[in-house]
Amino acid sequence: MEPAQTQDHFKIDSNFKVEEFSSEEIVINSSLHSELIYFCEKFSRGPSAVNFSTENFESNSTSLFYLIHKTKRFQGENGKIFLLRFCGELIGISGVSSLPMNTQIAQGGIRTLLNPIYGRKFILTSHVIPKQYEWAVKKGFREFVLTFNEGNKGLAQLISRISQGRAAFFGTKGNEFLKEMIVLPHVVLIHGFRQYVAIKKIDSSFSFTYPSD
Repeated sequence: MEPAQTQDHFKIDSNFKVEEFSSEEIVINSSLHSELIYFCEKFSRGPSAVNFSTENFESNSTSLFYLIHKTKRFQGENGKIFLLRFCGELIGISGVSSLPMNTQIAQGGIRTLLNPIYGRKFILTSHVIPKQYEWAVKKGFREFVLTFNEGNKGLAQLISRISQGRAAFFGTKGNEFLKEMIVLPHVVLIHGFRQYVAIKKIDSSFSFTYPSD
């Protein structure tokens, strides 16, 4: 079953379901772990495929599975892996975790991978990213960010235009969420990579100076 091709459908369709898991829950759930491996092997392509590699992931610190098995990034109160399903089928994954340079800030959209059938529907912005923001609010974080590398900096530029009222995203809910984001004018070094940063405030009194690369 595929979703109807209408803008509002992606916002309200009850066939979409968002789930969240800690890395511990994924590791002990063999069927879920196998499902993630299959999904990543099937849909990861191009330069970003290394981020979802399942082969020798123990020595690949950029792999999602290295982060799940070898780090505390998605453990306990520190972070979660979010799954997006459509009619029960896994169609997208994305993580949220505290930002190393300031643990009062939550970073969403980590290791995001989407079934390409849905890749142009922007459904993550309507379904998953707002849930990650809600998780950050619940856990007491004071700011929420999305980061983009050189390969997808066009998304940061799009968010900037949306927040300025100069563009629209697919789906009203996604628009409203992104309208409140601010894109930094400079590049920030995060986990050793140059990143473009979009910020959504949780605590309006919170202030942090993101260092320029």
